[in-house]
Amino acid sequence: MLGIRKAFTVAGLATGALALALTGNNAYAAGSAYLLYTTDGNPGGSLDWYGAYSGSVEKWVVCDEQADGYAAKGTVSWSGGSTTLYAKSNGDCTWSPSGWNLAEGTTVTLKVCLNNAAEGDRYCHTVTSSA
Repeated sequence: MLGIRKAFTVAGLATGALALALTGNNAYAAGSAYLLYTTDGNPGGSLDWYGAYSGSVEKWVVCDEQADGYAAKGTVSWSGGSTTLYAKSNGDCTWSPSGWNLAEGTTVTLKVCLNNAAEGDRYCHTVTSSA
């Protein structure tokens, strides 16, 4: 019979293994949460979608991860609308507007790219989630 401390340790390890299994392909899916990186070799941009985990409103943030001449561009779209944020310099992050809210269960498409005026969008990563 397992002692209580050992049982919690085993349960914690199993939970951690499940979390690691969900992190494949540079994104994690835990309910309505995602962390996306651009697809370049050393990701220059990220989009972190908090979805249902932020309480009654959706929250998301786009971050420029490198000084590479590109801005990070994050777009959240759904049937009937979309919104785009830019983070324009290394280390810069831009948060979604406060009070932004979608109906529970709304299907959303999340997309993060590197962007500049000369080349447009590059190294895009797209997933689908829900509000």
